[in-house]
Amino acid sequence: MCEALEDKDVASMSSNSGQEHDNAANMLDAKTPTTEVTVRDYPRCPFGSVLPAMRLCLSYAFDLDEVVVNADSKVHNDAVKQAAKVLAEASGIRTEGLADPSLPFEARVYQGSNLTVEQIHQAPFDPTFHVANGGPAVRYEFWYDQNPSQPQLLFRVVTSFGTAAETIDGVMASRVGFTAMEILEGNTPNATVFPKHEPLHFGLSHCLRFVRIVGGTVIRIFLVKIYLAILAQLQLMGLFISKKAAEGGNSDGQGLVNGMLRLHEFTQNSDPANDPAMTVVYRPQGMTPKQAFRRYLAIAEQWQRDMQLSTGLYYLMNFSPLIAGGITQNASDLASVTTRYENAFIPTSAPPAPPIWNVLNPLFTTTLFVSNYGVHNHNFAARPTQHVWDWLHLMNHCHGAGCITINGVFVAYFRGLESGHDKLTATTAFGSGPVAKVPANLQWFPTMGLWDSKQKNAISNSPETTKKDD
Repeated sequence: MCEALEDKDVASMSSNSGQEHDNAANMLDAKTPTTEVTVRDYPRCPFGSVLPAMRLCLSYAFDLDEVVVNADSKVHNDAVKQAAKVLAEASGIRTEGLADPSLPFEARVYQGSNLTVEQIHQAPFDPTFHVANGGPAVRYEFWYDQNPSQPQLLFRVVTSFGTAAETIDGVMASRVGFTAMEILEGNTPNATVFPKHEPLHFGLSHCLRFVRIVGGTVIRIFLVKIYLAILAQLQLMGLFISKKAAEGGNSDGQGLVNGMLRLHEFTQNSDPANDPAMTVVYRPQGMTPKQAFRRYLAIAEQWQRDMQLSTGLYYLMNFSPLIAGGITQNASDLASVTTRYENAFIPTSAPPAPPIWNVLNPLFTTTLFVSNYGVHNHNFAARPTQHVWDWLHLMNHCHGAGCITINGVFVAYFRGLESGHDKLTATTAFGSGPVAKVPANLQWFPTMGLWDSKQKNAISNSPETTKKDD
């Protein structure tokens, strides 16, 4: 790892002597820089749950054959930029209005020992490296474990959402990272990894689904708010209202959140509502990726039913750098391109901005968020072991499931409340327990500040790339 680019960049490494990489312990133990933003300042939906940031954080872990020493940040920065250009040239995919596809991408390196995916995922965000608003901006942090008995490469990537000109989706950010790994190993990048998807033609049936799902959710929000207002008024008048009726039928404040009334109750109890969601990661053994994927779909559908999420499975379709969305009641539909397109209700667009989450947060009390990052075949020897998906500050009551296959290794994750994980059958279905349990990272808002649609930061913090090409 790193051999090819290091040979070409000896001069730059020597001129940067002593600064090729940062110490992982210093970063992991660093006091998180903070703004004046507190939990009370977070944007919230009508029922009080937090609206997410416009940033997606992904973490990956790979086993290596040998320890990598003296990994260089400039080498890795050059690799991710080269990878972005390779993929853009091979696929024709690039962010809207961006002439140089490499500008949004930057990387740095850390070295440490006995690192875990939980540690690197929970690491603080550096305001001098990450970009608080606007975009496009993609930031990679490569972590090399120096433990000779289990050398690893772990990387965390934070990518930007916003308008179409500010967005680079998680699949594209991951592919650039994987392609950079090929370059760092001195191998020819597999430029065929970007499949060509047929465009989604958003027709009348899709529009009607949008009206039924989104419009129906808005109507239910108003009805529930009216119901809660009437209950509150009756209580003020001294009339007896049972606690169960006033709280939507769930009085412990920590149980399943599978309806808007229960979301109202849940957010009244600040402790569980402000806890991070928990992600459990599985790497099933003894089955092919196709078999593991089918089992994953069955697990997701059973989980949705056991949690009584009545609306169904909310899924995303990748049209890098943009996405589209749909809902289905049957997980088997997710294995068919035809049914995925038929059940779409969100056209190809940038991921939803915070105002739209005023509707999505309540909608996700009755849906399971399902994401499939697809199959990736790359020319590197590193062996994938773990994958964590974390839309930063996505409310913990939003339960989700996702998967990815890298070089024939299938990895799945399930995200949500502990009460939801109690109903998860993944350990039984996969035949083995989770390989990691990772809390969501809740440090973005306190460190980087709240999202501001009017604040357009530069796509890069480097002086030479602070402007887009004309």
